Amino acid sequence: MRLRNLIIFQITIIFNLWPLAAYAYIGPGAAVAFLGYVFGPIAAIVISVGLVFAWIGRMIWKKVKHAPKAPEE
Repeated sequence: MRLRNLIIFQITIIFNLWPLAAYAYIGPGAAVAFLGYVFGPIAAIVISVGLVFAWIGRMIWKKVKHAPKAPEE
């Protein structure tokens, strides 16, 4: 009985470690998740930098628009 269990154990280990082709379908959902994972942080950084520049531009525009005009001579 002990020898039989040892042989079964060895056969199980051999079959589990034997490299076989993995027939798995990933599907399009994995690509969409990957794109969100990669481009989400990039988009957040680009949008935040753009908002900072827009805020600076708005402040400059307000100063230029409301600047006192030089008196004409």
